[in-house]
Amino acid sequence: MPLLKPAARTLILCAFASVSVSAQHLSQIYPTPSTHTLTFQMARPSTNEDETEADADSQPASAFRTTVRNLLGEENFAQLEEIANAARSQKSRFPGGAWKLHTFYGAMEDPGSRTATDAAWNAHMERLQRWVAFKPDSITPRVALAESYLQFAWKARGSGTADTVTAEGWQLFGERVQKAQDVLEQAKSLSTRDPEWYRAMQTVALAQGWDHKRAEQLLEEANAIEPGYYYFYTSYANFLLPKWNGEPGDSEAFAKTIADRIGGSDGDAIYFQVALKLNCCEARAQAPAISWDRVKRGFASLERLYGSTNYERNALAFMAVRQGDQEFARQLFVRIGDDWSERVWRRKERFDTSKAQANFAAPVSQGESTEDLVTRLTPQQKQQFADAGKAFSGQQYAEAFPIYKQLLSELPGDAVLSKFASEAALNSGDTSFALSALKPLAQADPDDWQAAALLTRACAESGDTSCRDSGIAHMLDLHRRGITPAGMQRYIVERVKAGENSLLIWTSLEPWGYYKIYALGQVLDGEGKEFLHVTLESNDADQPLFAQQHPEEASKGIRSFSLDSYLETGLNSNGQRTQTHCTYAFYVGQPPYETVREAFVAIATGKATPMSSRTGLVVP
Repeated sequence: MPLLKPAARTLILCAFASVSVSAQHLSQIYPTPSTHTLTFQMARPSTNEDETEADADSQPASAFRTTVRNLLGEENFAQLEEIANAARSQKSRFPGGAWKLHTFYGAMEDPGSRTATDAAWNAHMERLQRWVAFKPDSITPRVALAESYLQFAWKARGSGTADTVTAEGWQLFGERVQKAQDVLEQAKSLSTRDPEWYRAMQTVALAQGWDHKRAEQLLEEANAIEPGYYYFYTSYANFLLPKWNGEPGDSEAFAKTIADRIGGSDGDAIYFQVALKLNCCEARAQAPAISWDRVKRGFASLERLYGSTNYERNALAFMAVRQGDQEFARQLFVRIGDDWSERVWRRKERFDTSKAQANFAAPVSQGESTEDLVTRLTPQQKQQFADAGKAFSGQQYAEAFPIYKQLLSELPGDAVLSKFASEAALNSGDTSFALSALKPLAQADPDDWQAAALLTRACAESGDTSCRDSGIAHMLDLHRRGITPAGMQRYIVERVKAGENSLLIWTSLEPWGYYKIYALGQVLDGEGKEFLHVTLESNDADQPLFAQQHPEEASKGIRSFSLDSYLETGLNSNGQRTQTHCTYAFYVGQPPYETVREAFVAIATGKATPMSSRTGLVVP
């Protein structure tokens, strides 16, 4: 699937030879449980793959998965048995709370990818069956085989909506789910009780559309075996969603009930895990009545018990932004830094925008805070403010702007409303409103960094380069004096039209990232998705050669700068993210903003020719 329209694909002179799309979000449009008989003809079941990806977020878990995969490939079944027995008996967990046992099985649920060829799948199944023959009294290979059948079933069905699945696809799906159930039923008579057996059977229950009584009985049996195995509860909460077998509010009620039943920090941590499973990471929450306060409390409990992973921190930040809790989101973004999770945010531009919004919602050192404003609002105004905040957090700026504008007419000159309204106006293309609202704020309080940053952008987008440049200098001064929030590295200066696309230009308050980036340009398509980013950077690795070629300048602290572009090009054979890198120019010393802007626009509109290009590079 092309990233750009055909007319726009010639924009970039470098890097488009090997573009691939790595993620496709599914539309889940299927019959309700009451209207179908073959209930595996529905939207995609939530399988182990969703959770094991998160489990592998920590380095120990990732290394463990690799070890397990290698042992399976070598058919070292004796060693695999030892690992599984230890994981079951010791109830080991990784940072973030992921069970080692669950991660163990997740490492073997497919031959390396769900989309592998049928030949690879058949070889994978045969290997697992040899393990069953090697250790016929062990439950471990049977659970691994059953979970692989479930993944193989989904491979036959495909990722499209129900009306796109062929008759053969449905038949294979049903047959393979049934094989998984048969393997699990045979394993039930063995002496060892394995919590993952129940987790796998829950996937069978969802795929076959079991009734509530039968599914609840399975849950109770699982809970009796191992009440701390939180995957039971995320699975059952998913089973209760309205799109499957429940009514609105059922999943939320279950989450509260099970968390209260377990109690204490363990219960709160499980509540967080259920919320994470159901409500991250799409535009709308599947369980909107989940208690946000308890989600936050649950995350704090999780961290006390097991620590947290980068994925969990990113996911919580995502939910905080969607919830409109910008201050909590800002605190998380400070911890995350630039370590964004592609699984959560899908694309870097979404992460950067959400982070910038959270920073702008941060309280200023002086003057009114958002909390102060809310205390002065009437009940009706509070509802309007909340509605605008949700639209703003969802990047629906055209919907948020008139609400903020109406509130501002009722509370003229209010600083918080002026800034929210101005940012929504800028993102909607109304620079005149932003200028008229921001100039009085900036004059009244020159240390209001939010007003200063937004005014800099309004000046840039209105074409006032003098105002823009003085604003950039002022923001650097505020940062040096510690006025800007800790962890804030960059802000948006302007959005520029670039043919059919747009260019979002950020300037740095301090160099950041592996290559020491001083300015960033994100090239976005008509849907707002980033397909290329351009940088002004001063890579430390370039400085020794620069010092040899320009010793006088280097002795004065002047650095070499380069103009570069990057385009991700998928994964290599080792599963590492790769990119194509182009270099367009070198500079002695940091060039002024206008020079950078002109160069960024030239690249974004296809008018610049690279000096060099390299492809297949591993993303650092």
